[in-house]
Amino acid sequence: NWTYVNTQYWTPNHHYYFSAIAGDRLNDQIVIDWASADKTGMSVEGLGTMTFTNVEGTNDVLYAENNSIITPDVDALQDAPGKVKFQFKHLLSKVQFTFTNGFVNPYNTVVVKDIKMNVPHVGKVDLTADFTKKFSWTGHEDNKVLELGHVAEGARVAAGQSASSDNSRLTIPAGADYKYVVEFDVELYMGEVLASSAHKTVKISGYELVSGHSYNFKATINQDNVDENPLFP
Repeated sequence: NWTYVNTQYWTPNHHYYFSAIAGDRLNDQIVIDWASADKTGMSVEGLGTMTFTNVEGTNDVLYAENNSIITPDVDALQDAPGKVKFQFKHLLSKVQFTFTNGFVNPYNTVVVKDIKMNVPHVGKVDLTADFTKKFSWTGHEDNKVLELGHVAEGARVAAGQSASSDNSRLTIPAGADYKYVVEFDVELYMGEVLASSAHKTVKISGYELVSGHSYNFKATINQDNVDENPLFP
């Protein structure tokens, strides 16, 4: 529940449009173009166009609107219209990574560390669009590196086992034409011996991210890809 700091009052014979946004507005992370200098008559429904700058992928952005509140067609209100109900929607997408140790030998353990993902730094979303449909992000600019930590806090993953990145992060959704770049370090242990280590760069493309959805990207580390060269039995 939320109330105005400065109390507002219903006025008969007026239409009211409500919009709400939740997120970190410090340092201009969220900037609103109100879409109309004078909203008398509210020819433009919704809040306008939002420009969002992703800082660390830890701050979510939620949006809600209710554009159907109409006061009774009378000269005076006899009863309080009641609370305005909102349904909030997530405007960002959440990503994380899960790695599987694809080796069969139980003495082969794998460590995955320092997972980073290049994502859009800035994007715009039209909040006046049909609220019942998915929000469309445009104007993707620059790149931002999101830190997803290690897998299982840097512990060794046993053969045949899977573990996820320490962190999940929030990103501006983009269409299938956007190319995400993922980097991480991988180590292969044979018993207590560090057998190989490599820095990996993987490009993800042809996949659309949708607002309000979470994505878990999965990869298997095995003898074919653990090192820069394949391992020979």
